Amino acid sequence: MSLSWRKVSFPFEIVGIKVLTGDDKTAYAIFDHRSLLSAYPDLPPFELAIFDLLSETSCKHDFAPVAAALTAAGFELSEIKFQPNSIGKIIVSDGKQAALLEFSG
Repeated sequence: MSLSWRKVSFPFEIVGIKVLTGDDKTAYAIFDHRSLLSAYPDLPPFELAIFDLLSETSCKHDFAPVAAALTAAGFELSEIKFQPNSIGKIIVSDGKQAALLEFSG
C-alpha cells in the first residue's frame, strides 16, 4: 500500500484543533477553546468540525450537547483531557472518570 497526500482548503481556521481522527473519507476534529474564554466569552468551550475529504467540504458544530451530557454525568469540564485514536472514537477523562465518545456522520 502506498500513501499519498493532498492539500485541502477549509473555510475556517484549523489552528485550534486539539484532537484529529478519521479515515481517507472523513476527518473529525475537536477544538478546545477553554483557554480563550476570558478573552472571547461568546466562543463555545468546545467545537466539533467534520471534514468531508472527498467533496472537500466541512462544517463546525457546537459541542454543547456533548458538554452538557458530560457535565450531567459528573465530569469537571475544566479538567477534561482528550485521548485520540484512529477509529472515530475518543476517550475523555477528567482525572476521576473516563467516557468513550463515538462520532458518526
